[in-house]
Amino acid sequence: MDETSLKAELQQQTPTSPQVLTGSRQALFEALRRRDPRVGDFYRGALIVVRDRGNPEAIFQAAHSIREMLEKAPLLVGSASARSQRLNDKLGPVRAKFKNLNPSLNEDGGWQPESEAKVAKMLRDLRELFDWMDANLQQRKDQMRTLLRALTGPGILLPSDVEEAEIDELMEHKDYFTNLAHHAFAATEEEFYHRLTQAETILLRKLKPEPSADFEAIDALLQEVSDASK
Repeated sequence: MDETSLKAELQQQTPTSPQVLTGSRQALFEALRRRDPRVGDFYRGALIVVRDRGNPEAIFQAAHSIREMLEKAPLLVGSASARSQRLNDKLGPVRAKFKNLNPSLNEDGGWQPESEAKVAKMLRDLRELFDWMDANLQQRKDQMRTLLRALTGPGILLPSDVEEAEIDELMEHKDYFTNLAHHAFAATEEEFYHRLTQAETILLRKLKPEPSADFEAIDALLQEVSDASK
């Protein structure tokens, strides 16, 4: 089954299906549970919750389970999720310092001499925050790269640009479900399933690869990367 067919099958498995898990979703669930039951249960739980029409929080709760599935995905290859400090934990102290800064300004908008030291210290704090953000993003990317390579198993690595595109895509989906779980925005069932299908396709391609589909998927990714660079 090629990637287009896989996505089409996953898209057809809507909440109106008589069973939560059928076809490719059943295959993905079984592949996840074989490696780590907890990750499989996050996935199945999300599919059960999102079907609950009487639950006004269904999509947000399902998004939380998908976020947990992706966060705990390293367990699939026997690794623990890298512990990283949350952005708010780092941003809070810097925000407090900024509110307490209250620098004095000249009529022309320049800093008065007694404020320069405070402003310089604030700029150093901001630089440290941004450096941490860059390092944290790289840590997340490295962990995702390790995960996807381990799921693929020994063999020929994907071209670096294709691999980076795949990593970025899965990280984007993880951020989407994280933000949705935190009520950062609202989403329709159609949007939820569209995003879910994209993430499912990557995971299933890694967990249950089919040689012919792999080459077609690589060709498709190479074409996407080529088109994006034009």
